[in-house]
Amino acid sequence: MSNFFPKLVVLSFRKLGTEIDLRIVVSEKKQEQVARRDLLEAEKIYEKYHLMFSRFERENELARLNAELGSFREAKPEILEIAGKCLSYNKMTQGYFDPRIICFLENCGYDRDFESLDFSEKRYGGTSKIIKSLGEDLKIEGGRILLLERVDFSGIAKGWITDRVADFLLGRGWKNFVVDSGGDMYFSGLNEKLEKWTVDIAGIPFEKLTLGFLNKAIATSGIGKRKWENGGGRFHHLINPKDPEDFSFDLKSVTVIADSVEEADVWAKTLFLMGKEKGIVYARKNSIGSIFLDYKGNAGISPAINGYKI
Repeated sequence: MSNFFPKLVVLSFRKLGTEIDLRIVVSEKKQEQVARRDLLEAEKIYEKYHLMFSRFERENELARLNAELGSFREAKPEILEIAGKCLSYNKMTQGYFDPRIICFLENCGYDRDFESLDFSEKRYGGTSKIIKSLGEDLKIEGGRILLLERVDFSGIAKGWITDRVADFLLGRGWKNFVVDSGGDMYFSGLNEKLEKWTVDIAGIPFEKLTLGFLNKAIATSGIGKRKWENGGGRFHHLINPKDPEDFSFDLKSVTVIADSVEEADVWAKTLFLMGKEKGIVYARKNSIGSIFLDYKGNAGISPAINGYKI
């Protein structure tokens, strides 16, 4: 291990169905042990919320709430917070973000952890559209929640958890670090070279586009890893609540830069579901830093990205 400072203390593990990579910049040797301890505590945060929010955990609180539809139930503060954010993002995204997509995911075969799925089984059961507003099916009253339809919080949970880990490290006094949840990342301060953290975009040569970050988040939503065929149809995990049978394959991924990973992740999904043409127009109009990549290798880059180019 290097004895030169500043340097990185790193912890990597698998959680939330993806690779997690945590990096803290330490400036002196006595900080190394403290950094390792804090990274192990950060890993526990991932474990706690993975168990709480995963729709594949049959006995967690989310599963209980999904099984007790139709009446107000007490819920943990984190569940209530996520549910409230879902209501807000549903309005902000004009309905493109909606946690009620769980039934559509199951209908097209994604009813268990992706890595354990056998898509040779023909299980496509068709879909039906969402008719009611989210506010009619999800209500919060004090410390209680009412669900009239089942929900899946995975569309927001990974970003939310990543931000919680970043908040934890900031609270422990660390200024320079990266929290990377499978490519959804928060960059705090500077890297070990005392420069901005840099990242390239999958599918775009780094010499053509490299981005630099200081206290910013980035998230990518795409179908490169989670697409499949079942029952004669082609599917992916990004369900369009406005038209659940519309599985568009014109885009490979959308990457968004924001102040929080949660926000970046929600908007990356939303812009992807809007489609390339509408999404780029919306991103430009609303100054959302975003990169659209299609399967032909073409990249659409919004003007708000220019400030991050290196």
